[in-house]
Amino acid sequence: MFAKIEIIGKENPPEKGPLIVVSNHKSILDPMILMVTLPYNIKFLAASYLFKIPFLNIILKITGMLPVKEKKEDLKTLKKAIELLKEGKVIGVFPEGGVSINEEVSEFKPGFAFLSLRTKVPILPVAIVGSNKVLPPGKWIPKRARIKVFIGKPIFIEKLNVENKKEMYIFLANYTREVICKNLYAGGFEK
Repeated sequence: MFAKIEIIGKENPPEKGPLIVVSNHKSILDPMILMVTLPYNIKFLAASYLFKIPFLNIILKITGMLPVKEKKEDLKTLKKAIELLKEGKVIGVFPEGGVSINEEVSEFKPGFAFLSLRTKVPILPVAIVGSNKVLPPGKWIPKRARIKVFIGKPIFIEKLNVENKKEMYIFLANYTREVICKNLYAGGFEK
């Protein structure tokens, strides 16, 4: 309604889950953008404070978002995410830990890498550009703008060769971030 969405890489998503969708995060619209551009019913991990915001909390609960407590391990949510992945579901993660207010992609937190390694589920890297032009952080009234979504090829962890699990979490988080950053500028993407 407020944006024209261009999708690059439509052929890359697997037909079905289990899968972990990992994306950069520039606007609160990003989960909705992924829901309309990918052929899955995605269950997103979302910061627990969002569940305290009136109206938004209703939307989050209806859409099956999983609350993640900040600044500590959230074993309950991790167990639920693992359970969903084992059932063949699709989990969505924005590993920057929140909406980024600048043009850079922040360092990725490795929680999604733990989920991938624990369940042997592939990661689908997705780069979103322009969502912050439609609805910038801190704003509630959308503007008309173009959004581009680049869907990368799935990352299969079996193909990665790292011995130490802790090193693997960090490697996988950094590698996925690099793939997303690289794809941000593929095919004419701009900052």
